[in-house]
Amino acid sequence: MTATDASPRGTEEAITSAPLAHGTTDDWGDFVDSDDECEIEEVAESPDRYVQGLYYPTYIGEVLADKYRVEHKLGHGGFSTVWMAYDLLGKRDVALKIMKPGDSGEHEYHIQNEIIRTVQDTSHLLTYWETFLLRGSHGNHRVLVFPLQGPNLRDCTRQKPVATRMSAARQLLQALKGLHDSGIVHRGKLT
Repeated sequence: MTATDASPRGTEEAITSAPLAHGTTDDWGDFVDSDDECEIEEVAESPDRYVQGLYYPTYIGEVLADKYRVEHKLGHGGFSTVWMAYDLLGKRDVALKIMKPGDSGEHEYHIQNEIIRTVQDTSHLLTYWETFLLRGSHGNHRVLVFPLQGPNLRDCTRQKPVATRMSAARQLLQALKGLHDSGIVHRGKLT
């Protein structure tokens, strides 16, 4: 099935992927194992989120959108899972952020499009390269394709030299300034 919608990055496809290779939730372990100083992830996501249809059931070796071979799980959050994949056509490593279905999963996509349209200088921001849809048991999962970056700074900042931490802070402030200058304000979770 093909679905298109207006996007600054072109057309998108809704595809049906191969069924989950792992038969039971006992097989859904944490695929992450790092030899680096900075662990990428310490705890695996709950298998219940897959059963409920919130996460798309992805497995190592699966090819998504006839283009991206899944290589490694990078992490998960409340609205998505993130996977390292190899772009078979572009011959490069990428990060695939697979959002949960529905409006909350589409929110980041809409914000990214607003940033792409309005921010003059996005050199300090991470914006998606392309997007596609995966048909899941509870609706379509938006997938954002990003360049593959290094480890999460939150996990290994203390191990870095002061100059590196200062450079990261300066780049973060430049990114925030670009967003604010364009009328986009980031807010954290309100408690």
